[in-house]
Amino acid sequence: MTYRSNAMLVVVGSINPVKLRAASYSISKAFGGARIIGKEVSSGVSSMPKSAVETLKGAENRAVMALASYRRASLGVGLEAGMENSTHGPMLCEYAVIKDRTGRIGVGGGTILMLPKSISSEIEKGKELGELMDRITGVRNTKQKYGAVGFLTHMITTREESFRLSVAYALTPFLNKDLYSEGSPSRGIPPE
Repeated sequence: MTYRSNAMLVVVGSINPVKLRAASYSISKAFGGARIIGKEVSSGVSSMPKSAVETLKGAENRAVMALASYRRASLGVGLEAGMENSTHGPMLCEYAVIKDRTGRIGVGGGTILMLPKSISSEIEKGKELGELMDRITGVRNTKQKYGAVGFLTHMITTREESFRLSVAYALTPFLNKDLYSEGSPSRGIPPE
């Protein structure tokens, strides 16, 4: 499949402005004139995934449903954040999945950020990170602004910037088709 940016429709499986801006930023850098729209779709996972596997599955479900929601769409994009446990305690994680009509898929992940025990214990009880951050900060709807990433890093970086990187990483199979093609593992690598 060839991606012609002036005729390309990309559907992001969310109407969250942070996710839309992040996807638009990276996709526009890759495919200049692409039209990018958001569509609210279900992630098919819990509102606050509690493992990397569940978080990745949520992103993939969003990408598949976004692509299926518009017949003319070239790409579907799913973005999902969740929590995973590590040897250093609970971590915030996130993934981007991009899928096209040929079945090509790209996966990227960005943030791995230690979560304070006070927050992770509430997530374990079923609370959603965005709702907790709203309570902690006194700011309404932080997940559509700077997110836990912005708050915990004191705005050194934000949720949007983190998602931008995840989308950029997920674009790599679409930008380097020869390297990601089936067949010879050395395909696309020049001889020595």
